[in-house]
Amino acid sequence: MLDGVTYLKPILRWRIGNGKGINILDDVWIGDRAISTWPTFVHVNITDIYAVDTLLNDKGYFNSNLLHEYFGEELINIIKQMKFLLDHAEDSMVLIHQHSGRSIAALNLKKLLKNMNPLTLVG
Repeated sequence: MLDGVTYLKPILRWRIGNGKGINILDDVWIGDRAISTWPTFVHVNITDIYAVDTLLNDKGYFNSNLLHEYFGEELINIIKQMKFLLDHAEDSMVLIHQHSGRSIAALNLKKLLKNMNPLTLVG
């Protein structure tokens, strides 16, 4: 089971429920990459907080003041457009690219090949 998660992780992202299980920097929850792999879009002090739930207000929605403290305006606009699971249930994983017509195995292979160095394929 653990190997399955390892192989599927490149084609999955988190869908926010309560945000407790999602690492802000290292998990994929915005777009198709972890924030830690992006060019500088975040304030260096973001390491003070860990999970997405720390960015939420008492009603379970994003706290605008906190977003402005840690992120730039462009990223805030993207974050504010994100959809939550109903009733802020547990976080879950979904395919990054849905409705592509490809199988999960094909999506995973494409992602793996995209990230490979062509020089390592030469025998």
